[in-house]
Amino acid sequence: MKKLNGLMNLLIACWAGLFLGYGLFEIWDYFRFPELYRGIEVPWYMSILFRGLMVMVLLVVLILLKTAVSRSLFRKEEKKRLREAEEAKQAEQPPVPDPAGEPETK
Repeated sequence: MKKLNGLMNLLIACWAGLFLGYGLFEIWDYFRFPELYRGIEVPWYMSILFRGLMVMVLLVVLILLKTAVSRSLFRKEEKKRLREAEEAKQAEQPPVPDPAGEPETK
C-alpha cells in the first residue's frame, strides 16, 4: 500500500508538472509567433483551458484514489497497533487463580 501511495504522489506531481510546462510553452509560443494564432477562430488560450480541465479531472480522480489508499493504510496500521497493545496487555496480566483453590502448575 505504501508503494501505491508513493506512485499516486508521483503521478499527481508528474501530471501537474506536465500541465504547467505545456501551459508555459503555449504562452511563450503565442508571444514569440503571434501571427500563427491570428488565423484561428478560437482564442489562443483555449487549448490551455481544455487541457487544464482534463488535467484537473485526472488530478481529482488521483487525489480521491490516494485518499482511499491512505485511509486503507491507516486502518491497517491502526488494527495492527490495537492488536499489539492487546497482546502486550494480556502478557502483563498475572495468571488467573483456579476457582477450586488448587495451585496452578505448568
